[in-house]
Amino acid sequence: MQELRELLKARKYPVFLEKVEKRKSELVEHPHGKVLLALALFFKGKAEEAQKILSEVKEIENADFMADAGLCFLMLGNMKKAERYLKKSVKLPNPDDAAWARLAAIYYAQGKLEEATYYYKNI
Repeated sequence: MQELRELLKARKYPVFLEKVEKRKSELVEHPHGKVLLALALFFKGKAEEAQKILSEVKEIENADFMADAGLCFLMLGNMKKAERYLKKSVKLPNPDDAAWARLAAIYYAQGKLEEATYYYKNI
């Protein structure tokens, strides 16, 4: 699954989508895989399916995958869940800078400038 995550980080979306499709049956069996599958579904315009897959995902003790889940919820417009997953991500070892930036953006959009500044400073 790390290979898929690296493709995502490198913004190689067509290759990411192709590989996710080939490994779909494997991915649905693992929480990290479900997050990757949900991202792929969202990118394909299948937001409802992505939401269904994400609803099956429980807490993940991995900063990258928590950040990815947060991104999914952010793209689906669920700010509360996005915030929860992203906050969890930045508290875990080796958080992704994108998680800090997404949290800052959420707080900025809500007019919470002090919180937004805190998260921007951690990038």
